[in-house]
Amino acid sequence: MMNELLLKLCSSVCVLSGLCMVAIPCFCFHRDTQLLHAYTKEWVWPLALTMLVCGGCVPLAVGLTGWGVAVRKLPLWLLHPMTAALCASVVVLLVVCALAMQLVGESDTTCYNSLVTSLDGASTGQFSGRVWWDEMQISWKCCGVTGPDNWLAHGLVSIPPSCCPHAWGTCLQPHPRGCYPTFKEKAEEPLRLIGVSGCIVGVGLVFCASGLVVCCVRNCSCTRGNKRVAQEEPVAETPDTYTSLDQRSPVGRVSDIEASAVSFITNNEN
Repeated sequence: MMNELLLKLCSSVCVLSGLCMVAIPCFCFHRDTQLLHAYTKEWVWPLALTMLVCGGCVPLAVGLTGWGVAVRKLPLWLLHPMTAALCASVVVLLVVCALAMQLVGESDTTCYNSLVTSLDGASTGQFSGRVWWDEMQISWKCCGVTGPDNWLAHGLVSIPPSCCPHAWGTCLQPHPRGCYPTFKEKAEEPLRLIGVSGCIVGVGLVFCASGLVVCCVRNCSCTRGNKRVAQEEPVAETPDTYTSLDQRSPVGRVSDIEASAVSFITNNEN
């Protein structure tokens, strides 16, 4: 009874955690994520997909399997490999969380270098880079990495029109603020979400994995105990068990011979 309650509790927590972690990556990619360019493709996507599998899909599968075992719809042996998979997934999830928080701490240098590299390509005539900068400057109302002077410093004779509110013609009054602060803020949002939510769910899954391990150990102990009792229990022999004298034990056959001999002697004396 205790094992069944513990199994249902751990399975329920796994299902809820899995549903939450499946939904969280969807919030990591808002409409501005495409403007994060290579930074998103290099770091955010791999971390979010790993969290989706290890923190969402695996716990969800373990929780459903646990409930199936608890209501006796699935065989008990399925619980053992699923528990091992959950333990491995928790370890990977915690590593992903630690890596995400480390990237948040290093985002100052990473974001700045990413913007400078992209600005170099855009100022030298790279069409894709220039389109990306125009879209970002219009959407975020910013100009350059740290300000409008970055474009002039990279060899352009004039500031791009996307730096101005009207976004066309000659730009005489560009936005004074650079795109680096907004880029850094929006790049850190999904990383913080992955790190914080992953740590909270990971701690809960640690307790779930511990409970499932306890259930598996108790089940193995009970199974071994039942087998030992079955092997040590003697089999009672009754006359109804056998259909002839040849099927009886040697002790039974000797008793029948003695009884026949006594009966024969008694009849002869009479």
